[in-house]
Amino acid sequence: MEEAHAEAIVATMGRAMSENLATKADIKELEQAITNLERATKTDTKPPGQTITDALAAFEYRITIRLGLLNVAGVAYLAALIILS
Repeated sequence: MEEAHAEAIVATMGRAMSENLATKADIKELEQAITNLERATKTDTKPPGQTITDALAAFEYRITIRLGLLNVAGVAYLAALIILS
């Protein structure tokens, strides 16, 4: 093999390898992107039990309001019966 031909092969292989290898800066950039993504997803989600707790609290509030309204309606009904008697 001629020396010029060998040098051309080595130069081509060197370019191909340098284009596909990650540098330290590339790896640091990727690590930073992963860290940012982890932070973003942690702040957007609630702990697993938190959603159920919130739903139960809202349900309890609605039930309390409805029972209060039923008590008011019952007292009004009894008052109407007493007045009409």
